[in-house]
Amino acid sequence: FTGWHYKFVPGTFAECMEWLQSGQIDLVGGLARIPEREGILAYPRHNCGYAGPRLVTEIGNQQYAFDDVSAFNHIRAGLLDSANLQERWADYAAYSGFTPRTFLYATQTVQQQALQEHEVDALLLNGMRSLHQMRILAQLPKQEVFFVTTPDKLWIRDGLDRALAQMEFFDNRF
Repeated sequence: FTGWHYKFVPGTFAECMEWLQSGQIDLVGGLARIPEREGILAYPRHNCGYAGPRLVTEIGNQQYAFDDVSAFNHIRAGLLDSANLQERWADYAAYSGFTPRTFLYATQTVQQQALQEHEVDALLLNGMRSLHQMRILAQLPKQEVFFVTTPDKLWIRDGLDRALAQMEFFDNRF
């Protein structure tokens, strides 16, 4: 729909954001619109889908059942140090009536290591992360996610908007 050629560049969230800001890449996908990112990112009007954080544990951990929020009271949950993730986790816990113990981690690697070393019982992962060898305990409410670029590349944002609008028009399930 854009007529562009794409090259996928794998990286962590932090790496991708750094590369985007330095101009090494032009586009990052799967980002929620949050106040901290307004002004430093250019969001199209149209989203590219919906994603929500998932509470996961190691595949062999049978202490918790899917969506059994009554068992989540005092669960030790490892989160990336993200204001959006922390707020969504706190809202989910309050709504569901449990009080978790939350531990914050600077990187996905350190977060994963905390689970493997049993410092935490579960991890809250954003919707785009791999779940290899993980068991889902809960799916938090989803929110819109977007492809984003930087404010100096509005032609990319505008091209995405046109393409996403066309995709929605031709397939209303998009």
